[in-house]
Amino acid sequence: MQSCRGYCDLHNELVTSTVSAGHWDKPNSRRCSVCEVFMIYPGRFCPCCHTLLRTKPHTKTAKERLKRIVKK
Repeated sequence: MQSCRGYCDLHNELVTSTVSAGHWDKPNSRRCSVCEVFMIYPGRFCPCCHTLLRTKPHTKTAKERLKRIVKK
């Protein structure tokens, strides 16, 4: 089992959310499921726990919101 070592908080610019757009509207915005943190990181794996990062939202409302933003 992988665990968060805290490197993600130290080495990455964390994503701040806006009410209208959410976390996913920024380029290279990713979420680590283990560390439970959004970050701006160009790689596919978390630099802290080496878990595959999520690049798309999971919930239906967040997916719809992202589609509206990308469509514009």
